[in-house]
Amino acid sequence: MKISAPAVDAVHAHVAEGYPNEICGMLVAPKGTRAVTEIRRATNANTDRPRDTYQIDAREHRAIEKECDRAGLDIVGYYHSHPDHASYASIRDTEQAWPDYYYLIVSCIGGEVKEEKVFYRTDWEARQMIEEPIEVLAG
Repeated sequence: MKISAPAVDAVHAHVAEGYPNEICGMLVAPKGTRAVTEIRRATNANTDRPRDTYQIDAREHRAIEKECDRAGLDIVGYYHSHPDHASYASIRDTEQAWPDYYYLIVSCIGGEVKEEKVFYRTDWEARQMIEEPIEVLAG
């Protein structure tokens, strides 16, 4: 996955601010491309287990989709944090993933961002997500 340095910085800031809870948001690219240039923060709507589960409210998701459409942008993936855990695609992450979208998972240990990895699910039957290399682009 290609992602701009400012988009990575914005994700890292969101992750650190949200610690010790999981945070979430969307990876956004100009229409017709898959290179992430921006993010859109979303609210973790999971109030039962916010430290280890995230959920984006359907109404908020739709509002962000509409805003992106008006701006000529596509949602090409999602990001979330793993507070005090490594960056990996959990069983829950895999079960909830849509095929062909990027899933950026960021490890945050003690409030400090440690690493990020990107995964994608090839199809609905896939039982594991595949890790994708990250290329951070200047600007």
